[in-house]
Amino acid sequence: MYTGYNKSIQISSMTYHLKMQDYICEDCYMIFVPFRKNIDCPACGKKVSEGTELEYLNFINICLENMKYNMTSHGTYQAIKWYIGNYSDWMQSNIFDLCELIRINRPKELYNFLENEISQFDWDRPTIKHTIEITIAIYQNLSIEEKSIVKTIKQSAYRKIRNFLCRLK
Repeated sequence: MYTGYNKSIQISSMTYHLKMQDYICEDCYMIFVPFRKNIDCPACGKKVSEGTELEYLNFINICLENMKYNMTSHGTYQAIKWYIGNYSDWMQSNIFDLCELIRINRPKELYNFLENEISQFDWDRPTIKHTIEITIAIYQNLSIEEKSIVKTIKQSAYRKIRNFLCRLK
């Protein structure tokens, strides 16, 4: 059973989602995730009102927990099934996919790799910049934990193989 940030994540048999309102810039109306303190709107540069970002500060940790869950359950950072109900869900879905591409390709220059991958989509420049910034922040934290994730997967695979072989006897 998944026991991550259960106050912020909606858990069901199919998906696990953040329960947070979309943040909309007061000046330019861009929707984005103010995932750290002292963040500016990626489109117009307006500072997020102090205290407003508190609801969103766990975004990176929650994404990491979701990606660990995906990896240990399915062997990929990508969600097997995913419903997009708000901007945070949309952003998480993109981060899952981008981090999986990073894991597979192991690029030397992360920013350029992500920019090249994302430029294939019809997104505006501020959204591209914001997505790259969050993805890099998440992947840098994920790299630290990746060894323990892989170890968990190997242990799980070993147990499954051992159990299968025991049933053959």
